Amino acid sequence: MSKSITLVVSSIVFLVIVAASSFLYAWTGKVVGITDGDTIKVLHDHQEVKIRLHGVDTPEKKQAYGNTARRLQLNSLPEK
Repeated sequence: MSKSITLVVSSIVFLVIVAASSFLYAWTGKVVGITDGDTIKVLHDHQEVKIRLHGVDTPEKKQAYGNTARRLQLNSLPEK
């Protein structure tokens, strides 16, 4: 392979790795609140962050079964 092709392939591989790493970023925090069955509040770096759980759709608090969904979410957490 010529040097120019090797450089192009290496550059593409590098860019793919950098782009993919942004999707792999994760952090930890403490759950400080439960809005409803699919939304929680997490304390991270001294800031409260609202998180919607991906792929979860539950009733809102004021809808039928909203309090049940919130209670089930509370019971699913490891720490209370």
